[in-house]
Amino acid sequence: MKNFLFTITIVSSILLASCGGKGVFPGYDEADNGTCFKLIVEGTGKVTADTGGVMFLKINLLFHNYITNTDSILQNINEQAKTMSLPFPVRKCAFKGDFLDMFMRLHTGDSATFFVRLDSLKANYDGMFSFPPRFDTMKYIGFTVKVDSLYSRSKYSDLNKAAEKKQIEMMLAMQKEEASSISKYIIDNKITVKPTADGIYYIETLKGKGENITEGQNVKVMYTGKFTDGNVFDSNMKPGGQPLEFLVGEHKMIPGMEKAVIMMKKGGKGTVIIPSSLAYGNGGGQMKPYATLIFDIEVVDVTAPEPKMPEPKMQIQQGN
Repeated sequence: MKNFLFTITIVSSILLASCGGKGVFPGYDEADNGTCFKLIVEGTGKVTADTGGVMFLKINLLFHNYITNTDSILQNINEQAKTMSLPFPVRKCAFKGDFLDMFMRLHTGDSATFFVRLDSLKANYDGMFSFPPRFDTMKYIGFTVKVDSLYSRSKYSDLNKAAEKKQIEMMLAMQKEEASSISKYIIDNKITVKPTADGIYYIETLKGKGENITEGQNVKVMYTGKFTDGNVFDSNMKPGGQPLEFLVGEHKMIPGMEKAVIMMKKGGKGTVIIPSSLAYGNGGGQMKPYATLIFDIEVVDVTAPEPKMPEPKMQIQQGN
């Protein structure tokens, strides 16, 4: 909202200094809250939004040229926000004549133009309506609003509850689907190893040398990560690819990766199947919710971490 309102600073001093005198805003009506408005289109809606509800709007910033009695659009807010219909949560009005007061007078399908006094907005919205000194003569902020749809507080609450319930049902279905996809992958690829207690499958393809990797060691690995359908999402096993280096136990990698390398030795290679519970859980970025990950891993080096340099002790000199 701050950015939305600040763009009005480009409005020139052509805006009127008052709202209600002779010849001011011809064609506009004055609401009981003192706001000048003009109803452009009357919609078919029967109810208005209340505090806690939400409106979906089209909003254009504008100014009124009192010489030609025309309103000019300065900025299309929906275009700026890249949305056909801007969701606008309805909050409690800060004062009589607040722009929110006007919003809550509109019905679905209504389109209106109105102007709100800037001094009132500044007094009630701390810092939100501050403008450069050259706009000190600007008395009004004007904008047009078209209400695409609206939901009352109770209706919006019901919709949220229904959406949350559907989301939970979808997540449970995805969890169930993951278990089935892992079983299918194991059967299709004729994997005979048993999973760990955490559900990780480790298929060793080349035994390394020395002791198993332990927490506190630095490892360098080459890897290819893919989904159960074979699509690769990340890999450093390509020309010029550099090993991935991390400290085991520092928990900067997904848990499944750390649990995989401690089953390996330097020079070892293997494929590891990691359930989503030890990867990216309910998703994020390119990761779909409850995605099982398959990693082909080669441990190219294992070293002890570099010792930390002791902090210098402060020496206190005693006076003579």
